[in-house]
Amino acid sequence: MFLFFNIFSWFIHRSGRSGRCGREGKSLLFLTPNQDGYITFLQKYEKISLNELKIPNLTAVKAEQLRQKIIKMASKDRLILERGTSAFVSFIESYLRHDCSVVCPFKELDVVGHAHSYGLLRLPKMKELKGLDLTSFKRSNIDTAIIKFKDKNREKQRQMKLVELRKNENKIHKSTDLSNKRTQEKEKTTKKRKMNEDEDKISWEETANDFALLKKIRRGRVRKKDIDLLI
Repeated sequence: MFLFFNIFSWFIHRSGRSGRCGREGKSLLFLTPNQDGYITFLQKYEKISLNELKIPNLTAVKAEQLRQKIIKMASKDRLILERGTSAFVSFIESYLRHDCSVVCPFKELDVVGHAHSYGLLRLPKMKELKGLDLTSFKRSNIDTAIIKFKDKNREKQRQMKLVELRKNENKIHKSTDLSNKRTQEKEKTTKKRKMNEDEDKISWEETANDFALLKKIRRGRVRKKDIDLLI
């Protein structure tokens, strides 16, 4: 098993099912060093002991060679690419839901190491990965958008979906451009109207001042030398 079950009792049940009719059964569970707490948990609360299996020929170089083989396979067939990505996403989501989060917290999980083990060319965009340090991930230079399905029917369907997607994107862009144009025209009209209103306001204020001055002149409240200065 690549991942222990969400509920630890399921793991015990499945392990027991590996041996039937009095025969001895065996089960293999892959754990990373930061998941050793799960072994202690089973020993303490379920009285189950796990024996470590030594693989002497396993090295970092061989692990990298295997990763490159998976990447090569994924780069030649989109089905492998998508299934690998989907499996990784399911793994992360499942890990966050298991009932041993205290024993094996997600923050201690080697996310990059697991991504490499799935042979991912790119890390998928997931809210669960937000805030994590993923700088050590070895991102491939291969453009995943051009990777095709080996199955011709699958690839034909994909191309049809891409054409439809581009059409919808063009419609959205045109709609957005039209909306922006209308907004700009509305802002321009509003600005012009405000300028006209300001000009009218100034004109009315000047007219009102002229009438007030005219009344004062008629009533003789303004001296002649002041009139010359005001006009």
